[in-house]
Amino acid sequence: MNRENMLTWIEALESEQYPQTQRTMYNGEGFCCLGVLCDINGVEWKQDSTGDFGYSDGEFHRGFPGQSVMDWLDVDLQKLRIPVTCLSPDQFDRLGSLGDHHPRISVASLNDYGFSFTEIAALLRKEFIK
Repeated sequence: MNRENMLTWIEALESEQYPQTQRTMYNGEGFCCLGVLCDINGVEWKQDSTGDFGYSDGEFHRGFPGQSVMDWLDVDLQKLRIPVTCLSPDQFDRLGSLGDHHPRISVASLNDYGFSFTEIAALLRKEFIK
């Protein structure tokens, strides 16, 4: 993992410059945490023929970052998971049964379950920066 780039992403999440949305990286108005990661990488967001937003690096990406973004972070997308043991009891309860069945939760899932960017940034900092 590229520690400096991880910190850049964490700081962007903490900056309050990005309105938050769920279930898509970018919807024309807001971003999920992975959309922020793509945006700080300078991707050019475009709307496709279905009205969905994404970006292209040879392949159109809407839901998850492409390989070039993950190469910048130098971590596999599947490793961007937070152990449920890092969550407070309140945060764990917000996951419902998901937390009972998975020892590690993806940052995308945390975003989609309503965790704020500030909460996600703190969990990333705790898990990856230490």
